[in-house]
Amino acid sequence: MAKAVAVVANTQGTPVVISEGKAESITKDTITVEPVILPPAVTLEAEKEVDWKAELKPEEIIKDPVTGQDYVVLAGLWRLATKKGIKHTRVHAVQVPSDANQNNATVMFEVEFLDETSFSALGNSNSNNCKDIYKNYVLTMAESRAKARACRDALNIQICSDEERNQDGDAKTPISELQKDLIKVLMGRRGVSEEEILSRGSRKVAKLEDLSKLEAASTIDYLNKMAEKIKK
Repeated sequence: MAKAVAVVANTQGTPVVISEGKAESITKDTITVEPVILPPAVTLEAEKEVDWKAELKPEEIIKDPVTGQDYVVLAGLWRLATKKGIKHTRVHAVQVPSDANQNNATVMFEVEFLDETSFSALGNSNSNNCKDIYKNYVLTMAESRAKARACRDALNIQICSDEERNQDGDAKTPISELQKDLIKVLMGRRGVSEEEILSRGSRKVAKLEDLSKLEAASTIDYLNKMAEKIKK
């Protein structure tokens, strides 16, 4: 343990060193310099880049028995998002299912973290694109899909969630007005032009209206990930 040392001046102005309760006059022959040992640098956990995918537990990843493709469960994504540090969340039912809209539900989910980054996503569900067990709960499924997408973006986990399965029709369905509006909002926040957005996909389109729902979802993911790059 290092000794507690203080240097003061006596009434005559002579420097005196006080060490362990003893006072000794300092002369040019008695001055010694001891190296100061600083504590090791501390790296904050928040500053470390975490591989969140590696943090998933085996039971939080399921494998499709037919295709062999891996899917992550929402419970695992939410556990890691909570570990990352959630500040608050917002959920908005954009479209409530009814006979007039063919029982379609759309929900927006936004999550903001303690590091001030935020991620938002849309989730859509109807009786034709979710599992039979959820056909009577399309609004809840839409919320789960939006929540899973936002968390995947925040954690940079490029594995589709189990909740997002059975959406093949989105590749042919045109972009929704809600997706288009969200993309425009995110473009404004990130300072990205529409031309840059339209040129990034494998299929070249002239305007946002030409994107499919699947391409729009990918675009929203891309814009959300830009928040992490800007922060770094």
